[in-house]
Amino acid sequence: MRSRLITTAVRHLGPAAAVKAARMATSIQSGMLVGFGLTGDEHQHEVSEFAEAFQIARSEGLRATAHAGEHRPADTIIEAIELLGLDRVGHGIRAVESPHVLRQLAEARMPLEVCLGSNLALGLYRSVADHPVGRLADAGCTIVLGTDDPGFFGTDLAREHALAVEADPGLGIETVSSNAIAAAFCVDRTKDVLVQMLESRLRRRYPRRRSRSATRMCRATTSARASARMRWRPSSRRPGRQQRRSS
Repeated sequence: MRSRLITTAVRHLGPAAAVKAARMATSIQSGMLVGFGLTGDEHQHEVSEFAEAFQIARSEGLRATAHAGEHRPADTIIEAIELLGLDRVGHGIRAVESPHVLRQLAEARMPLEVCLGSNLALGLYRSVADHPVGRLADAGCTIVLGTDDPGFFGTDLAREHALAVEADPGLGIETVSSNAIAAAFCVDRTKDVLVQMLESRLRRRYPRRRSRSATRMCRATTSARASARMRWRPSSRRPGRQQRRSS
């Protein structure tokens, strides 16, 4: 098993703690550490207060992700993307409440790390049928799956995949895993290996089914996302990105 690490700042501990975490992360200079994230209570502190921490992390090549749009309204997702320079969004489920935000996310191919088990456990939705992941996918959003806090919520990726398919049969392992590989914070060589592993698994699982090439799906998603992100029109408040290092 291969893994990489994302350093996480906790929102309700405040921006000073986030800056400290970012400086600690960038001092490590290890290929194992590939990203910087923000989790915690979305109602604590404005996202703009964490711009400095993310600027520090991104200036050293770390990729960026943050929880947004789980408990607060859809517009806070765009705010987080622009102010923190995000490459992925944690949760982002409340985007479904805004056609404008949905369109922006879909056009930018911004990956949404959807965590159905967590959302259900916290009572954000009463049932899988009520969960908006299917509507997000129908709107063109790029869906990947996460476990949020697997120990606390008693979940794992297998369960999250099962919940996703229950919510929307179109969100099978082929589609979601191809999206996840394209969105992964790793080098292309590692992505190629992951794609080969996915295709091998699909051939064993569905020996008689003609499946779309995971390689083509992953490359198409990556290419379309890169092109779309170049057209993204951030607000003037967003910190400038620095050149990212390879991981």
